[in-house]
Amino acid sequence: MANVRKYTGTLTVDASGDGTLTLPSSASDGNISGVLLSIRHIDAGASNYDDGFDFTVTTVESGKALYAETITTTTDFERQPNVPTHADTDGTVGTAEDQHVIANEQIVITVASGGNAKTGSWEVYIG
Repeated sequence: MANVRKYTGTLTVDASGDGTLTLPSSASDGNISGVLLSIRHIDAGASNYDDGFDFTVTTVESGKALYAETITTTTDFERQPNVPTHADTDGTVGTAEDQHVIANEQIVITVASGGNAKTGSWEVYIG
């Protein structure tokens, strides 16, 4: 696969266990265009989020929901989110899946219930 870009960042949650990470960190750094290939979390060891944290991934400009999950056991993980396709005649949702298309946007990763001042590293791959 040609031209895969990786966006990385560290997200430290506040005392209530909530936090956000925007990639790229500033729109002046250029927005993201392409298809979402994967989202990866890298465990930070003892300072990693508490088990049972929630994370969501959305776009800033359109608010498009890309992925959401509750992580029951904190460790490294990678997700490759897809969306269901639709019939080309009546829009019926099918069983096939395709990748999320992102057009000139920033991506936001939000963590909730992550523990007090816990940290995790994130990578987003765009093709």
